[in-house]
Amino acid sequence: MRQTFAALLVATATLAGMPAGAEQKTEKLTVATGGDGMHYFPMYVARGGGFFAQEGIEVDWVNVGSGTRQAASVMGGSADVSPLALFHVVKANKEGANMIAIASLFDVYGMSVVLSNEAIEKSGIKLDMSVDEKVSRLKGLSLGISSPGSSTDALIRSLLIARGHNPDQTVNLQPFGAGTSILAAFEKKLTDGLVYVAPIPETVEQRGLGRSVINPFLGEVPELNGVPYVILASSRETLEKKPELILRSMRALKKAMAFAHANPRETAKILRTYFPDLDQAVFDTVSETYRGASAKSPVLTREQLDRTVSWMNLTAKTPYSAKFEDVIEDGPALKAMAEASN
Repeated sequence: MRQTFAALLVATATLAGMPAGAEQKTEKLTVATGGDGMHYFPMYVARGGGFFAQEGIEVDWVNVGSGTRQAASVMGGSADVSPLALFHVVKANKEGANMIAIASLFDVYGMSVVLSNEAIEKSGIKLDMSVDEKVSRLKGLSLGISSPGSSTDALIRSLLIARGHNPDQTVNLQPFGAGTSILAAFEKKLTDGLVYVAPIPETVEQRGLGRSVINPFLGEVPELNGVPYVILASSRETLEKKPELILRSMRALKKAMAFAHANPRETAKILRTYFPDLDQAVFDTVSETYRGASAKSPVLTREQLDRTVSWMNLTAKTPYSAKFEDVIEDGPALKAMAEASN
């Protein structure tokens, strides 16, 4: 696949070598997302900071509601790329689907398990307990997730199964859709807790409704340490048909990542435009936490893939195996990084 991409880039070599300010064709990049969440950090910066525009890319940002629908959009060709969990690509590859990971975006599995104050009291969970003890005390509780098979579903199931619990017999998983719907159900006390990304857990805490009781950001879930959360996925067909567009996207992401880690204040201003109604104290905390966990390079590594497969196999009925070359195409990201060092 890497050789195919390299061959297709020959036709774009002249454009890549154009001086700054030279005219270049504007192309549309359709991005399928699963709703708003800070885990899209580099994509927000690349878009809001004008880095996509600098590369002649017009972004069509489409919310399809969940990770499973994002994957379907990429495989079906209605989206060029999608920021979603790496495990979706591993699963798709095993099933022979047309999807491949092309860039790293977010390095921490950024989802928390949140419980209401009443559920915390009922379960007897204390924040200083071990993660094993916390998980065992979830028994009998209802937890809101986005959808079956989603990242939210995968996280809670892996937490339970890794510690010898049957998820379907231990907790009641309730699919509510996007984060705003999950939060609304939580506020109406339709569920005891939820599993979701920022800023939902932080909003719950700020409103005094509950607490995050299991948080991978703290490194308390050993099986998730080193497992990247969000990558940028595409299809092999898109890479073959639009190599120039994909390379430009990698350049934009590389610039956005460097900018975010070097300019925290300016980055926060960009992020604020995506979350204008979020409480300022919550925003300040979340944006800085997520900035630190966003990728510093778009290049995916073999270790990241290996850690992901090991985590997936905690819950897999049939163990997964994945060859790096089958799941990840790192040619565009490597080329973008090489250009940056020249």
